[in-house]
Amino acid sequence: MDELKQEKSMVCAVYARSAVSNPSAIELQIEKCCEAAHKRGWVADERYTFTDDGVSSNKRMHERRGLGALIAAAVSETPRFDYLLIKDFARLNRNPGEGVKMIEAFAQWGVTVYFVDPTLDTSQANAKVIFNVLRALDDKYS
Repeated sequence: MDELKQEKSMVCAVYARSAVSNPSAIELQIEKCCEAAHKRGWVADERYTFTDDGVSSNKRMHERRGLGALIAAAVSETPRFDYLLIKDFARLNRNPGEGVKMIEAFAQWGVTVYFVDPTLDTSQANAKVIFNVLRALDDKYS
């Protein structure tokens, strides 16, 4: 499946979040994600840029409008993006266990999550090892 994704131009969504209202931080995250897409020959489509500015990652789904819109787009009958680019893991969720669950849900919807810094492509085998470590830490400290 990964080989098929590499043969065509990947269309990417971008998600950016900041716990305190900081438009420049959001723009920087988007910029970093777009640069990462460009370096790989992917297309970061502006229509699929989702943000939560001034919203904690601990907020419930209905309080994170950008994430809710992203999920709605991912589960649509015709997925229009292949990858979801996020600057770092904490932008998605600071709780490792919850973050892993979200990544697994995106995978079920046919969307690969790609973290820019540090670089982690969730379609790669090493990602599963990292997820298991995160899960173990979450179980230990929950």
